[in-house]
Amino acid sequence: MSDTYAFKFTLDTDETSDLIEGILQLLKNGTVMNEYRATCSTAGRQADGSWKQRGGLIPPSRDLASKEYFVDTKPIYMPQVKGVNGNFYCITPFTVPTKGVTRGDFGFHFDANVPGSLGCIVLRTPRGWEALQRDIANIFAVGFKQVPLVVEYI
Repeated sequence: MSDTYAFKFTLDTDETSDLIEGILQLLKNGTVMNEYRATCSTAGRQADGSWKQRGGLIPPSRDLASKEYFVDTKPIYMPQVKGVNGNFYCITPFTVPTKGVTRGDFGFHFDANVPGSLGCIVLRTPRGWEALQRDIANIFAVGFKQVPLVVEYI
């Protein structure tokens, strides 16, 4: 496996009652291979520092002891979980301590309920979700069980 893969999620935080979308990028050998519109948290909970509260943004990578997350390339099928209603790609570490609360149980999934999430990175369009699943399946097929993920807020 000479190729390397990584995901990068970037979102411009703001104190607004609108749902903010960011960009999830798939990189291969440091080059952007695909981009997907994605979001995290819910409208009104996407301000700087909101990752320190339940339901806020996934904490940024800079706040992790390891400075890096990893995304599993084999999904867990969760058709009965409201808001997921299908495949869920786990993000590790499973829990992340913040100054406010311990956050966790993060993943990639389709935004299948109320717009947004409780900290997962979600894709809001079926086309984007299908493209991400196809790309992750291709990465899994060449032998990668996990892919690094960097989360940044600007």
